[in-house]
Amino acid sequence: MSDSKGRKFTLVIAMILFIFGLSFIIIGIYWKIIILMIMGQFLSGTFFAAMNAMCYVITGEFTDDKMRQRAIMVYCAMWGLGEGLFLPIYYLMPEWYNFLILAMLIPSIGVLIITSFFVLETPTYCIFNAKDYKKFSETVEMISIYNKS
Repeated sequence: MSDSKGRKFTLVIAMILFIFGLSFIIIGIYWKIIILMIMGQFLSGTFFAAMNAMCYVITGEFTDDKMRQRAIMVYCAMWGLGEGLFLPIYYLMPEWYNFLILAMLIPSIGVLIITSFFVLETPTYCIFNAKDYKKFSETVEMISIYNKS
């Protein structure tokens, strides 16, 4: 979809839907509305991939090979750490949903802002769909600055 509608558009829409999903979960927990929690789980589960894709896109385009390998290992380690810490947080914090706001909702809004300003379009989209050759050359030039291999 990034090559047909643009990477920035695709990631921003997915991030907005993910943030709506998290908001629905939080509102559903506080007001005890089951259907809202189910909708929130569906939205956040479906569109969470945007957050994950953002990490790889920024790492792939703005770092060299050595840093890219280290960053991907750190991403995977943080994912495992987060999965491992969920159960202790759930059992040790009686109101764990407050932690959900701090750990998920607020950083997601920050990533949405970063996505809106700093993500480059794919070269394929720039040249074939948008027919914006100036943007294509800027994108390729920016990618080539960091990827000197």
